[in-house]
Amino acid sequence: MRIAVVGYTGRFGSAAMKLLKDAGHTVIPVHGVDFTEEMLDSLDYALLAVPIRAALNIVSSCRDPGKLVEICSVKSPFRPFAGKIISIHPLFGPSTLNSQNTRNIIYIDDLSTPGSIDIIKQMFPGSFIRIMSSSDHDRAMIDLLVRPYILSMLADSTGKAQTDLTTRSSRMLSEFEGIYSDESREVMMDTIALNPYSMDILAKIRDRLDRIIENVENGDSKRQSAPVRNGNR
Repeated sequence: MRIAVVGYTGRFGSAAMKLLKDAGHTVIPVHGVDFTEEMLDSLDYALLAVPIRAALNIVSSCRDPGKLVEICSVKSPFRPFAGKIISIHPLFGPSTLNSQNTRNIIYIDDLSTPGSIDIIKQMFPGSFIRIMSSSDHDRAMIDLLVRPYILSMLADSTGKAQTDLTTRSSRMLSEFEGIYSDESREVMMDTIALNPYSMDILAKIRDRLDRIIENVENGDSKRQSAPVRNGNR
């Protein structure tokens, strides 16, 4: 197949370039700002490896978006285009490209054109494809992406460590901070802001923080928001 990777310099775009070439496809790199609908005439498909809002702009600007494959981490905003696009979410990137783990791809059946799962199998041979609805996908992303993104932002916002000493807890915190430093800020914020289920987890986090602050201000060591476990140092 002749496939354009729109946003080929991004994290997944660069990984997709290699995967598609290795699968024997002819791959055309395209910057997100350079994509035009006329390019589709010479392509079999265009993979939109761009931020969510940019992907929405491209899809909405095409009169016939049937050749567009969007890979965004939130699916609810694409419901107006149900049955007119191909919607997937690859759960891997450049850091896991060469791992021995199965390459998982979520295929969104209520958004994608009928039968297009066979196209995805041809694009990414050897991948494990999981079929989900757009609602089930966005609910799953709360645990897989939204919660880690929020906790990583909170970890990063507290500032850098003031000591060169380390504990198990501090090392775990550094891992959370790494999510924020490695990922695109735009992608993280849109993944949270555009997911219709994000407010539930945000409300729980805010409630937990309020209780921690209240306990600290009251000097109440008996009302902990979470139990302290031995060996967690």
